Amino acid sequence: MAIEAVIFDLDDTLIDWPSAIDRAIEAGLSAAGLPSEPLTRDSLWEEIRGYTWLRRGGLVVDRAHWKLLFEPQAPWERAFPLEAKPAVAAGAKRFREALDPQLFEDAVATLDDLAAHWPLAMLSNAPNAKHTLGRLGLLDRFVSVTLADDPYRKPHPRAFEDACAAAGVAPAQAAYVGDSFANDVEGAVNAGLRAIWVDRFGDGHMLPPRALRVDGLAGLSHVLVR
Repeated sequence: MAIEAVIFDLDDTLIDWPSAIDRAIEAGLSAAGLPSEPLTRDSLWEEIRGYTWLRRGGLVVDRAHWKLLFEPQAPWERAFPLEAKPAVAAGAKRFREALDPQLFEDAVATLDDLAAHWPLAMLSNAPNAKHTLGRLGLLDRFVSVTLADDPYRKPHPRAFEDACAAAGVAPAQAAYVGDSFANDVEGAVNAGLRAIWVDRFGDGHMLPPRALRVDGLAGLSHVLVR
């Protein structure tokens, strides 16, 4: 069946969280009076990964970096348990204030390219997704924005069914583009959509049927017409 709509994930698909986290770490360390050196940054990144990444069989299946907007302090407290609490609290506060993820370089051109051929929609687990799209000037590019919430967050099929209904297409008529192997690839396939996995991080998963892999968004329209 031909694709009639393209539905996107947001975080780590269209917007670049790792770069934003790197910048915010520098700001937070400065506010906490902690040294900005590789060992210090690596310790904090390790705790951020432990807090936001989900692994299965040693492989990453989801990176919920958006959680840092709502609870930034836990990774700081775990990374620096021996530091003065006021300093760690100040670092976490400044880290959260400095978190400002921007679009990947290939995002706008890809959206422009795809919009010439298909209506675009959004499905995200992040409760602030509409705000983020508005901040980035992208909200009017999507015919619908569906925010999945408990108990129907991705990868639950209901999330994809709701997004397809909002976009006015059946699941078999939709392609879903996302970075999370568990939430976006397996979730979309199990709900009957075609999945396009944006594997920016080189994770080593085997693709299920009805899924394709790309390492970035450029040229996505050529993948969708296969």
